[in-house]
Amino acid sequence: MDQEQLNEIRARHNLTTNGLWMASPLPSQSGPDLVLLKSQTEPLAAFRDLEQPTLQRYRNALFCAHAHQDIPDLLDEIARLRDQLASRWVSANTPPDKWENVLIHIEFNEPGAKPAIRLGYYDLHLHHWRTQNGPLKSHWQVTHWMTLPDSPVLVE
Repeated sequence: MDQEQLNEIRARHNLTTNGLWMASPLPSQSGPDLVLLKSQTEPLAAFRDLEQPTLQRYRNALFCAHAHQDIPDLLDEIARLRDQLASRWVSANTPPDKWENVLIHIEFNEPGAKPAIRLGYYDLHLHHWRTQNGPLKSHWQVTHWMTLPDSPVLVE
């Protein structure tokens, strides 16, 4: 998911009613119970479905209420993780000083081509970047590299 998509999600969220959202079941005398999605100041939506039990409608409304806060929290976490990841990338002008597999960020000199990340290494003898499949194609340019993360520790 690119930054533009994340910005669109945040923009849609910013158009919603501010504040805490909650779900409240409202018993009905004539037909299925209603489940109300509301903010602290106003009703937002009502869930009434003849085919769906009240408990499921309540769960759906509760999900919507929590999503109102979960979405900005998730967007903030994505931003934090992207910032953390971005700080680990090193310019390709400063290649590694040892033979090791690294992640390489490749720009393609073709119209409309999107950048890619591949597993590769810097050939210390030939002084150029290579992928695991061999030399880079002439229209590829490595812009950044990053060491691979440590293996996860397995807890038995």
